[in-house]
Amino acid sequence: MEKARLAGAKFRPPAEIMLAMFSGDDVLPVTLKRETDNRHDRNAIAVWIAHDDLPPHVLRKLLANASTLPDPFQIGYVAATWAAEWVAALPFDGDGTLPADLMFEKSVAMIAV
Repeated sequence: MEKARLAGAKFRPPAEIMLAMFSGDDVLPVTLKRETDNRHDRNAIAVWIAHDDLPPHVLRKLLANASTLPDPFQIGYVAATWAAEWVAALPFDGDGTLPADLMFEKSVAMIAV
């Protein structure tokens, strides 16, 4: 299993609220999506989560705090330190996606594939 830190959640308020509600034993399915057209980093890998993959109490809180919440919504990126290696090594689908898990290690959000 490969693991990388989730980055950029602080720039996405729904993600920041969501992440604060989880702890070390929680694992959530997410989707990784390559952003080959990202002008800042051609190896960028966005992390997305669907409403159906959130516990109901978490989704209710997010919807109460946001005027709109797309489904799925982006929670951040695979940290750049790992992204270039993952782009080269992992089997992304033809549309640039890959299923993964969001987990927590010592209060740090991690992506695992």
